[in-house]
Amino acid sequence: MKCKKCDYRLWNLRSRLCPECGLPFKPSEYTFVPSSVRYCCLHCGQDYYGTSPEGHLLPREFSCVKCHKPVNMDEMVLLPTAGIDEEQTEIERMPWLNRKKLGTLRAWFKTVGMALINPTRVIQLLPTDAKAGPAVRFAVVTNLLLAIPTIVLFMVVVVIGAGAAGGFAAGGLAIIGMMGAGFLSIVLYSYLGVWLWSLVAHGILRITGKTERGIGRTCTAIGYSSGANALTAIPICGAYVGWIWWAVSATLMVREAQKVHGFRAVLAVLAPPLLVVGAYFGVAIFFVAAAGSSGVFISPGGFGAFARRGTETTRVTGAIVRYAGEHQGRLPRHAIELVHEGYITSHDLVVPSTRTVEADVAVGSTDLENFIFLSEKERERVIEEAVAALGPKPVAHRLGDFIFIYHGADKQYQTPDLWLVCRVGDSPNHPVVAGFASGTTMAIVSNGPFRDQQNTLRKSLGLPPLPAFEPFFPKEQPESPDSVTDDGG
Repeated sequence: MKCKKCDYRLWNLRSRLCPECGLPFKPSEYTFVPSSVRYCCLHCGQDYYGTSPEGHLLPREFSCVKCHKPVNMDEMVLLPTAGIDEEQTEIERMPWLNRKKLGTLRAWFKTVGMALINPTRVIQLLPTDAKAGPAVRFAVVTNLLLAIPTIVLFMVVVVIGAGAAGGFAAGGLAIIGMMGAGFLSIVLYSYLGVWLWSLVAHGILRITGKTERGIGRTCTAIGYSSGANALTAIPICGAYVGWIWWAVSATLMVREAQKVHGFRAVLAVLAPPLLVVGAYFGVAIFFVAAAGSSGVFISPGGFGAFARRGTETTRVTGAIVRYAGEHQGRLPRHAIELVHEGYITSHDLVVPSTRTVEADVAVGSTDLENFIFLSEKERERVIEEAVAALGPKPVAHRLGDFIFIYHGADKQYQTPDLWLVCRVGDSPNHPVVAGFASGTTMAIVSNGPFRDQQNTLRKSLGLPPLPAFEPFFPKEQPESPDSVTDDGG
């Protein structure tokens, strides 16, 4: 038991004032591990043990069994139970508020772990008078730490590019300024974002009913729940699940903090992000409409297609390489195996700027859209159907907007310049992008010198030549994946 102002030990004191700083205190203001503290009668020294969940006496006022004089828990002398260290009397504390003892980094990791696994426990460990400031600062620190790898990687690319161009010395200050601006924007985004999110969420809670406490408690819940956003650090899939886990954690913590029904917590927590998303799409639709009225054409993928441009082939190429690496060099018999085993999603096989839709892409006896909803056994049956449809010696097959041309290259798939896949779209006007075994991609002319060079490489590796790609550009939406075999099929 320590002074809440100066951290002075308050054991074995008759006075209710801290000898160091003079701050008044009461034993009832502290929480102890049950039976870890003994309360001593002021008159005769008789020991009593705090057995309540808070480690307090039950009842708090009574007559001493030894001297028969009235005693009050808040007036008694406190000592740790014999054989118990002072630290063992302390109840579990919220890690971020215990940084002085744990260290900042360790406290951050422990708080993140609780936000991910047991978010309601974070709120339960918070004092009822906990301030919102530490929670907001925790969110800022969390988002900064998660952003550092991305910003540093981006700046490394910039530095390398500047060095190659011979302009690093001239652009050095600009690069440093860009890094500073990046970190500053994250600080402002985190600080203002948590407060605005909390303001709207608490407003919805008050509109829909009563709350246990004020906006500060809502803000502490949302701030500390940002620890769940640490999942965004997971490569590839992190960006898809991190924000979802944060929202789930925030919902559970707000429900516990304000003692409200689950539906109210869900509504309050999800409404602000949905409003932001709605505003984003509203602006996007406005510009699309404005562009249309001006005679400017925006592709069906809209703003999302622009953001994803150049990344689809990278994802699919990387999935093929990872699959082979994790299957002892065996490449997928059919690209649908990549979806089945979670290397890519069905959405990755459809380029937003084309007319292709998953429901129109046939896979065995089903389609790409319904494949993910099948049972494990049904998926395996569909995979076997798709593999059988390729024939005994396939050279290439199409699934969605991609032609997979890795067949027969199980032993050569690590040859850096070998094409594994090509993104083709749904008309000859769409640029063809080749994905190399090295993991890189490049826009190519599919039926020109690039294909001739690739066929020369394939011949040296003992692989059949690639067919002309025109058959893979149907004028109408494809209804089934095309395939080509090395025997003219």
